[in-house]
Amino acid sequence: MQTILRSVKEHHLFAKGKDEKRQVLTRLLTEVGQLIVQTRPMVARLVQSRDRVTQAPTATLGPCTR
Repeated sequence: MQTILRSVKEHHLFAKGKDEKRQVLTRLLTEVGQLIVQTRPMVARLVQSRDRVTQAPTATLGPCTR
């Protein structure tokens, strides 16, 4: 995350020409893509964990009848 923030700052403050800005932007997009790939398994585990936590109370309550 720190690398991404540094790249954003570099893009805004130091990249002067069009080619240089494009290089920094390309690196930034690559870093964001890697971060997404790394966080997907964590998100999947959180969803599974949440499902286990809510299954028992939902089973206890049963279907709603009105």
